[in-house]
Amino acid sequence: MSMVALFAATTALAPGSLAPASMAPMSLAPMSLSSSALGRHAPRRLAPVLLSEAAQAPAAVQLPPTADDRQKLTDAGPSPVLQPREVITMMMHALHQSSWDDPRPYFGFEVGLRFLSSTHQLAKQVPTPRDFCRYLRQPHKQALINWAEYRWEGELTIIDQEAYQQVSVRTTPDGPWTSVRWMLVRTVPSSYPHAQWAVDAVYVAEPDDARSTEFVAERAEDWSMNRVTPLPPGEVADLFARIDVDGSGAISFGELRDAVASLGFARSEDELTEVLQAIDADGSGEIELDEFERLVEKVNEATALGKFASNITSRPAGSTELADSPAVVVERVMRALRKPNEPYPLHGAEVAIRYCSPTNRASQLSPAAFSQYLMEPWYAILTEWDEIDLGDVDGAAEQQQEEEEEEEEEMHENAASQDVLVKRADDESWTVVNWQLSRHNGRWLTDALSITE
Repeated sequence: MSMVALFAATTALAPGSLAPASMAPMSLAPMSLSSSALGRHAPRRLAPVLLSEAAQAPAAVQLPPTADDRQKLTDAGPSPVLQPREVITMMMHALHQSSWDDPRPYFGFEVGLRFLSSTHQLAKQVPTPRDFCRYLRQPHKQALINWAEYRWEGELTIIDQEAYQQVSVRTTPDGPWTSVRWMLVRTVPSSYPHAQWAVDAVYVAEPDDARSTEFVAERAEDWSMNRVTPLPPGEVADLFARIDVDGSGAISFGELRDAVASLGFARSEDELTEVLQAIDADGSGEIELDEFERLVEKVNEATALGKFASNITSRPAGSTELADSPAVVVERVMRALRKPNEPYPLHGAEVAIRYCSPTNRASQLSPAAFSQYLMEPWYAILTEWDEIDLGDVDGAAEQQQEEEEEEEEEMHENAASQDVLVKRADDESWTVVNWQLSRHNGRWLTDALSITE
């Protein structure tokens, strides 16, 4: 029996490099982006601000913003012109102590809010700059707002409409570095015709704990009484069309059930039947657009239908990430690694990196460098397996959803272990792949894996 560790093994990287000491660093050709968007975001219209070339270029160490950099924050906001690293730089400048209260109280946090996507953990709470400040002042997040220096770690990774970038920060010039991982999404605001990058999550080295769960729960009522901003008419129609998968012009019970499952909030078939009957005014057994519009109008009502409307409009249909259980994340990565070059070269490595936690050194690798690990014989099973057994993945996901609904009553575990059994067609026995995961901003990410043959 042999035991090997894939992601954890990357701690053996040569200092300052993105590949093992015995491996020459490799570069990845630029990727093309689609013009479509995963979600919609409607910040106020602001003039695009371009950073200096010095700010755009990866430097060994990035220093606090200058007076000129802080002046640019006044009109800073999401723009099709800004690339992911430029957005991150803007956020870092806004969150630096020198920007907090200059030229007005909570100014830096006001700027930071402009760059948050509509699917960010705080977006549905409609926080004020002061709320955002309090959120980031939680002990395990303070490294991000108390930084004195930061540096880029690894290459920017882009998968479809998502971008990932690892950054290290430290609070003093000679202090230890803390890992921070930025996740951005391409969004199309209803008031602007072009897609632009917005911040969807920031993962600090420490995983979630009771403090972050309790912080959001305790302040739900403070943040505008937990009100959800109603969708504009055009976005209501878009949401209706995404749920109406067959394009019939009406949402069937099955389509409603599938949409609820993809959004990640648990509802039994009996509950969904009650919802459908309550809003199906004409008794057709389906939900037409006018009936759906009346449902969405109930988003802030203190009723069962109001809660349902709030849930279904808080995130776009098809956005399942917050509901993904450890088993679902692991299966997604395993299937991507099994066909590492489909639908395009290095896709499997990109997906694996995308689900790495900020403390996982593999998150700093380029897809090309990561793919080199998969060529080692002891990792071959990850790309060669023919059968896979993760147990009851659907049941695990359902259990995860039930746990999330009981957050106010139960302490959530924020570390998980997931075993996967795999084997090739001609293998006599199964190989065990054990994944270690931790939860960051409510999302499960991988810390390490081990393989036992």
